[in-house]
Amino acid sequence: MKNWRDIFFIGLSGACLFFAGVAVAADVPSEDQAVQKVGVAWNMAKDRKIENDGGLYQPEGLDKYMRRLVDELSARIDQLAQQNRALESKIDRLLQQNDEIEKKIGLPPSRQTGTASASDQSRDVLL
Repeated sequence: MKNWRDIFFIGLSGACLFFAGVAVAADVPSEDQAVQKVGVAWNMAKDRKIENDGGLYQPEGLDKYMRRLVDELSARIDQLAQQNRALESKIDRLLQQNDEIEKKIGLPPSRQTGTASASDQSRDVLL
């Protein structure tokens, strides 16, 4: 009986090691991911810049790189917020025009008076 347990344990261990090796081999990229800049292959992000620091070419510092990315992201967020405000004001104008048309036709207003504006309603949905 003890012999069978040893054989089973050795077989199971071998199978685990084999599949672990296959998993690691699948993780290794098949092509070189180095970035070629200034005649040198660098292992860095493709959008990272190369600086000339006292005649020595090297990738920009990680703090500068992250700062640049955060600044770009902040600018994009500000742009989207401005577009959102423009759309909210356009929705408010369209709702106001709709109310005026309903008054001219003599239809009862589709919205109750004193309700929140479209921008307030969209903020409530986001919160």
